[in-house]
Amino acid sequence: MSNFVAAQQNLFVAVGWDKPPYVMNNARTGFEIELIRDVIKSIGYDAQFIQIPYGRSYDTLNMPNIDAVATLSSKRQAKQMTLSKAYIQYQNVVVTLAASQIELTDVQDMSNLSIVGFQSAFRLLGNGFLKMASANPNYREVPDQARQLKLLFSKKAQAIVLDVNIFNHLNRTLLGKVDEQPVVIHQLFSPSLYRVGFIEPKIQEQFDKALVVYFSSERYAHLIQKYQFYNATVSTGYPSIGSSKEE
Repeated sequence: MSNFVAAQQNLFVAVGWDKPPYVMNNARTGFEIELIRDVIKSIGYDAQFIQIPYGRSYDTLNMPNIDAVATLSSKRQAKQMTLSKAYIQYQNVVVTLAASQIELTDVQDMSNLSIVGFQSAFRLLGNGFLKMASANPNYREVPDQARQLKLLFSKKAQAIVLDVNIFNHLNRTLLGKVDEQPVVIHQLFSPSLYRVGFIEPKIQEQFDKALVVYFSSERYAHLIQKYQFYNATVSTGYPSIGSSKEE
């Protein structure tokens, strides 16, 4: 039995570990946290966030006290859950220093570059990227994404691969701590859509209706401005179903 049945005022939402600017301060703030909290509040409930490893997100059988799970893809089966409409999209990009004058039109153009990707990027960015990364002896991944920027700005890497909003957030955070230089953002990957999985289908339906209203609200516009969100394809809001893909 879910907590939705036991406690009508709270919805317990599983979310991954902190990933600024999406999830921050132990899931108390962040673009994704505040968006979900706002929409759930608009249908009459309080969102209570519980952090879990991202790998466990699709297995609700071992999470009996969870009513919903954030950041799910429709490409993977979410047991005992119904998925909402897409509420957020991530945009992975390649970042190079402008001074390096590197031109990229395809991932295979990266074959001879020294590259630092985010953890598990080679598994997540498609077969073309996997092929390039596997054959490139100068490709590596690091769990600390701030280190990606430090390696780029110190010229110890020619390119880094990460979500554009994570890059912008870290870039602002590191301002004055590294030798910041002009960069070029190369959009070689399609945006990836994510959804909320709900145990109770009726709550999912309410969430979807409220989400459509929320996308046109001043609160949503304020949230984008607050976190200075940027998307290389969509400049006015999320999601862009036609130009995005599921992860």
